[in-house]
Amino acid sequence: MLLSMNKYNHLTRYSFTLLLILCFAAFYSKSQNVERLEYFVDSDPGFGNGQKVTIVPGLEVTNFQFNVDSFYVGFHNLYVRAFVNPYTILVDGKTISKGGWSHTLTRTYYKENISHNSLTLPNITKGEFYIDIDPGFGNGNNIPIATESNNSNISFAFDVTVLSAGFHNLFVRFKDSNGKWSLCSIRNFYKELLSNDINILPYITRGEYFIDTDPGFGNGNDIQVNASNNITDLNFTFDLTPLSSGFHNLYVRFMNEKGIWSLVNVRNFYKEEVDNSNNDLVNIIEVSFY
Repeated sequence: MLLSMNKYNHLTRYSFTLLLILCFAAFYSKSQNVERLEYFVDSDPGFGNGQKVTIVPGLEVTNFQFNVDSFYVGFHNLYVRAFVNPYTILVDGKTISKGGWSHTLTRTYYKENISHNSLTLPNITKGEFYIDIDPGFGNGNNIPIATESNNSNISFAFDVTVLSAGFHNLFVRFKDSNGKWSLCSIRNFYKELLSNDINILPYITRGEYFIDTDPGFGNGNDIQVNASNNITDLNFTFDLTPLSSGFHNLYVRFMNEKGIWSLVNVRNFYKEEVDNSNNDLVNIIEVSFY
């Protein structure tokens, strides 16, 4: 069942389009037509006593409307059910009675009163922000704005000097000419303490590598480096003799002059035993793909 809502020009009146694909395969035979359709709101008046919907008898019933003017503002439940004339079928030599009322389909909707002048948006007259703790409406830090009904792309800066290092929440809200405040928009941010010499990279003073198993920081095989704050195109070789045939992992890391180790770079490689007794290449006799 598909329920959609469209506004009439009268803003307190709504129409509901209800698409009922009545495929009661377990309840009715496919050859039986829906003869009657009724609906009710909130309270069940009893089978056959609901609001009648004018339909053309058939297997599929679509589209009906009802007026919600008489209902109070708030949530309501719309109930719909269909009726098929009683009939009998023969199943395994037994006569079984079918037909009658279907199960009741339900949809929840909300009625809201909208005033005719609500389309005129009040001007936004004030904006404010605060960090982490709400100081109360009107007591936040001022955001300069133009007095308009639609402010977009507002940008502002704020000082994070007094904030502690770590995560914080930025809250922003606005007030209109009627004195009503908006909901708060929230953004998370992180303040990180940076030293004054942050732009001066410490020198890299040491490098090491290891195969497969980490021996601990400083216990790997030495990589010769020239102390510098930027090392590129560094090459080194290592002996594969003690390694078994098969796949292995090469790990490389570096330490700076402050004693801080880098993350570990990893490369996979494969060691294969080569028979040196025969240097003749073997002919390729077949190729396959998948």
